[in-house]
Amino acid sequence: MYTIKTVRLLNKKIFYVKEINNYFVDIYHTVNIDNDELLVSGDELRKIIAKALATDQCQNLISILDKKESNKDSTKPVYEANSNRYTLNLHPSRKCNLSCNYCFKDVDYLTSDELSIEVAQKAIDYLVDNYGANAKEYFIDLSGSGEPLLSFELIKQIADYASIKRNETGKELTICFCNNGTLIDDEKAAYLINAYKFLLGISIDGSKKHNINRLYNNGEDAFEDIMKGINALSDIRVGYAITITHENEAVDEIYDFIYGISNCDAISMMVVRDYSNDNHSFYKINVENLIKHYEILCQNIIKRIVAGDYEYLFKLLKGSDTFGNYINRVMMKGLLNAFRCDGGYNRISVDNKGIIYSCPVMNGCDEFIIGNIFDGINIEKVQGLNKFVDDVTPECKECWAAYICSGPCNAQSYYTTGKLNTVDEKLCHYKKSLIALAIAFVCELENNKAVDFSKIQRFVASTGNFTEANYAVWALFWLFKYRDMEMQFEDIASNLSQDDFGVSILEVEKYICQLNSGLDIYKIEDINSYSEVLYPAIAYINKAKTTVYTYCMLLGEHEENVEVKRLDHDESIFISKDVFMETYSDIIIF
Repeated sequence: MYTIKTVRLLNKKIFYVKEINNYFVDIYHTVNIDNDELLVSGDELRKIIAKALATDQCQNLISILDKKESNKDSTKPVYEANSNRYTLNLHPSRKCNLSCNYCFKDVDYLTSDELSIEVAQKAIDYLVDNYGANAKEYFIDLSGSGEPLLSFELIKQIADYASIKRNETGKELTICFCNNGTLIDDEKAAYLINAYKFLLGISIDGSKKHNINRLYNNGEDAFEDIMKGINALSDIRVGYAITITHENEAVDEIYDFIYGISNCDAISMMVVRDYSNDNHSFYKINVENLIKHYEILCQNIIKRIVAGDYEYLFKLLKGSDTFGNYINRVMMKGLLNAFRCDGGYNRISVDNKGIIYSCPVMNGCDEFIIGNIFDGINIEKVQGLNKFVDDVTPECKECWAAYICSGPCNAQSYYTTGKLNTVDEKLCHYKKSLIALAIAFVCELENNKAVDFSKIQRFVASTGNFTEANYAVWALFWLFKYRDMEMQFEDIASNLSQDDFGVSILEVEKYICQLNSGLDIYKIEDINSYSEVLYPAIAYINKAKTTVYTYCMLLGEHEENVEVKRLDHDESIFISKDVFMETYSDIIIF
């Protein structure tokens, strides 16, 4: 059976099909469905599609249904960890120099215990050497329950240790954190601008009139000092995090203000996490008014894109914005988002004692403990915390938006009710309203002749890929190491130019020529040529289908096989020479 949700927004009538995360437009209004939600059989859905769509579109969607029904699997989906990147959350500070009206700093599970560099180093070791040993790259996220820059010296020590781990593994470790902007003086700005691989965010709720909840501990307004911090970082790209309350529901105005900041790289707007009865609680938000402002934002985005400004949309899609995330999920047709988050699978949070939590927001709450950095993770506890959305609640199983929403946040659930896996009626209404708008918005983009929809699709595909340079950097790092050439990871990465798809073979050739390394690029003509290769070598993957420029190591020749080492796996594998040359690569660097 299939669930059809009728979406009537942005002057369109759209049918969204839950079970295939796909949608179609009743272009000629030939389909008369009065029900807001409808449960239909596969045959009934095919008839509806045939009425609504042109022949080629109809055949495409029906082929999707045919494929789904021919591959029925009664087993429940299992979370598949993404080997691209693993994240470690650390809380360098549990204190803050601000006292924002909506802050959750007084919840009883938070402590004032501070993190030491010794525990931070052991946590990084566990991340790189054990937990995510086969990852392509790592993120060390220092955003937590306090203001990170209160522990500036600790941040520098963590960054120094990240450099050591890069030179052990040949893999990227990126330090990232969000701060409130008020502590960024000349010294900190100079360090953050010039240090290698920092991703920075600043929390600000919009212009001065929107930022009224961000106050110092003495009650004074922090806006001017936040802007000073932002201006001090004008030489680097920064992401901006906005908290929405009932006092700043005009997200369209907020977005314009943040987009106008010269170093804005990403914009992330999320509703407040306060679910109490206080004046700044989520329950004070007028959801209908908030959605109206999101509709205005959608109209503004479309106008900007038609005028050629795609960045106005892209900054929304590349952060952790709630609406931007829903847009990304709607655009990835056919992909069912069956699990709420990557907590415990690709992301862990470690406290000052080395205890591991599945969620950085709940660092300190016993309910979210999943192990420690000395003994490892209890995977059964992880699975219990991050359930398949159909198993979370009966409401989730029946919900038309389940495979975009993917269920309630456990942190929000626990914070609100003291229990896991509970739904909040108003929060669900808000999320479903925003998801419906995302469906209508994507549909408008796809059907607007003035919009290059393929350009947006390519960008969405690239936002999940943070490993563009890693293949080339990793391969060259290890090749230099094998050849006893003293090269630091950061030096290689900083000197390789990259585009949206990573480091091209032309850039690699230019780099090794400038370096006068003695390396060169050769084309393998037949399998006998492998005997002429000086191993180890690098193969540029030019024949297999990849979304980015990809490289691997060739460690040696073994009779009819070559030994291949990949970025995302500790163990090498053996592939026959003819298969490797015909299917993967015939471009070798040695």
